[in-house]
Parts: sequence; C-alpha cells; structure tokens
Amino acid sequence: MNRHKLKEKMWEKLIGKSKGKQYTNKDRTNLILITFDQWRGDWGDPMKPVTELKELKALAEEGLIIERCYTSSPQCVPARISWLTGMRPSESGVTYNRPLDLPGSAPSMIRELKDLGWHTAIVGKTHWSNHNIECDLRENKKRLSDLGFIESREIAGPRALQKVKCDITDDWEKTGVYKAHIKDLAERYKNGCNEAAWQVRESVLPNSLYPDIWIASKGIEMLQKMPTKKPWFLWISFVGPHEPFDTPKPWKGRNNNEQLPRVIKNNGWIDRLETTCETKKIRDLWKEKLKKEHTDALRLDYADHLQLLDDQLGKIIDIAKERTDYKNTAVAITSDHGEMLGDHEMLYKSTFLEPSVRVPFIYSPPQKTNQSHK
Repeated sequence: MNRHKLKEKMWEKLIGKSKGKQYTNKDRTNLILITFDQWRGDWGDPMKPVTELKELKALAEEGLIIERCYTSSPQCVPARISWLTGMRPSESGVTYNRPLDLPGSAPSMIRELKDLGWHTAIVGKTHWSNHNIECDLRENKKRLSDLGFIESREIAGPRALQKVKCDITDDWEKTGVYKAHIKDLAERYKNGCNEAAWQVRESVLPNSLYPDIWIASKGIEMLQKMPTKKPWFLWISFVGPHEPFDTPKPWKGRNNNEQLPRVIKNNGWIDRLETTCETKKIRDLWKEKLKKEHTDALRLDYADHLQLLDDQLGKIIDIAKERTDYKNTAVAITSDHGEMLGDHEMLYKSTFLEPSVRVPFIYSPPQKTNQSHK
C-alpha cells in the first residue's frame, strides 16, 4: 500500500467515513495527538528503551509502533507545516527554518475535521508564525481559527521565548521569574554556537512554570473541557526535549552514562564530502567545538528530560481515562525531528543523518477496536 493510500485509509477510520457512508457522531473517533520537539526515534522506542519510559510503553502495548518513522524535514518549521497540511516540504515550498507567517487559508487537515463536526483544540507549540521577532502569540488566534482550531493556547519554543510573549511568559512575570529566566537564556545564546549554549545547568524556573510541565497542565485543562456529545481532536504539543539542557529535579540525575548508548564517532567520512554538501557545511560548524564532558552531560540531561516528558504523558492519559468517552478515543505520539546528541561530533538537528531524521511514532487506537500490539 503506498503512502497516499495508507494516509487515506487512516483518515477514513478517524472521521468515520467509508465507501460513501457517513457514520453518526457516536461512531467517530476522538483523537489526542501528542507531539514533541527534538525527540529522536532510537531514544523513543519503548520496546527497546534507552531509558525507562513506562507510560510510553504502556500506551504502545495497546497499539501500533512504527519503529523507523522518518520526519519530512529535520527542522521545525517545514516539519510542522507538513503535519498540518499533509504536504511535503518540496510541495509547500518551505524547506528550512525561515521566518514564516502561514496564511490561514493554507491547506489544513484540522479544518477538514472541524468542517466534518469535530471540536478542535491545540495547546503548546505550533511554529506556524515568525518566532524570530518580538511578538505576542495571542494575536495568532484568528490564524489558528482559520486553520481550523476552535480553541487554542499557543506558546513558543524555549529559545524563542526570549522575544515571544504568550500565556506562559505572563505567568513568569506574575511570579517574578521572567527577568531571571530571560537573562539566563540571553547569556546562554548571546555568542551563538559556543560552549555556553549547550552547557547543562539548573533552570531558574519553578517546576510548575517549566514549559513542558506547564503545557501538560494546560493540556489537561483543555482535555477536561472537551465535549461529550460530539467528536473532538486535541493536540498537545510539547516544546521538549529541545535545548536548553536544564531538566529540573526530581528528574535530574535519574540516569547514568553506563546505561546510555555510546556516541557514534566521527570517522572522517563527512569531512571528505564536497564543500557544497549541506551535511559537510553543518559538520564544519561543529568542528572541534564539542568536548566529551559536555556530550556526556547533555546526553544524561536529555535522558532525564525524556522521563519528565513520560511522566507528563502519564498524567494526560490518566485524565483521559476518567472521561466517559475514553473507549472511543485514540492517542497518537510523534516528534518533528530528532537530536544529534554528540553523534558525529554534532548537536541539535538539520542533517539527514539517522539521529536527526528518525522520530518516534506510536498510535493507540480506541479501546473499542480491541487492536493488539503491532
């Protein structure tokens, strides 16, 4: 079955439409879509765990795992536009992280759901507007409404929050931590790609205002508001495990280097590529910048952050199970791209190497289908 046929088949199952038959609301499936930013696929396979992810494993045992799922792009903006529109970056024309304000008239699978009767909502990161300038994401309400979201609570990624205002920055200001956090981010990133940017240190934020914990809390609030008499779609979009590497306690220190996979060493083949090759250009940016102690520390922090996110997932699923319509609710999990984590002596993403392009994908169907693990 080709990609388009598979997508069509899965979409028909979700919206309750097959061979011209339109099912009633009670036959349609609710969907909780949970996405992450920079969670690499080989560290997100709950059946071959790098670190214990009990909530992810429990969900995976109820459904389908795609062990080798690959993103449409190893950068946020094009990958996230593909999620929304169903278009490849080559089709949308957005092939890298350029400043972009996606028009509300763009193709949108969410709009299709809304038009078919779904109540649609999103909490967390979208990155369908320009995060490189000072702005307030609450001014995006109309754009998100035009794209099909009836309710929205949007925030930016951790680094973009230096310039972007939203609900979470208001909460930081109310509790008096905004200036200290923004100062910390500015100090990390003021000199670009350098040691300060990836040094593991403690967050100045209290746990309740740590972005991923905050998103889970607001996602649960939205989940509890979802209707019971019509189908609904809730997208909870985490900003982690994206850098800065600053996992808070009690998750900080849960892992050790002995249990983690060894770094994939640079054996010189990338350095021998043509100078016009994008992978070679990115490799050259990192050349001789990473020290072993930095790589060891950030891989530990990344593993700790995955467990933080796993715990947030558990909280969301626990609340979902309290709903009377949970047996009619599917859950899907994925990430926009991966993270190099020191492999080939590089960090972050943007390459088409395995750590950067492979992402987790788990789908747990409604309990009413009684589908076994695959």
